Amino acid sequence: MPSKIIVHIGLQKSGTTFLQHMLHDGHEVLARADVLYPVPVDWEKGKRTVPNHEWSSYGLLGTEFPWVSERRAAVEAPSWRRLLEQVKSWDGTVLLSAEA
Repeated sequence: MPSKIIVHIGLQKSGTTFLQHMLHDGHEVLARADVLYPVPVDWEKGKRTVPNHEWSSYGLLGTEFPWVSERRAAVEAPSWRRLLEQVKSWDGTVLLSAEA
């Protein structure tokens, strides 16, 4: 279980995408400093343009977001479970970032 979880909820058009790319690009350096920035599974498959945790949050909160359908929430549920597994298995600090 992580010792600390930092949740960055960036406002749109405030540099969040730039920050998320920097966190992703430096995720190995961060890990050596005991900070986990989980790489989204669909990023590894080339299905998204921003390495953040927003889609995973759809799997958790689903239709609480007005733009997320029940179908989309169901599609993203495995992404949420994988993110949760990564977070639970880390003993240090975890850093998550999403605009939603």
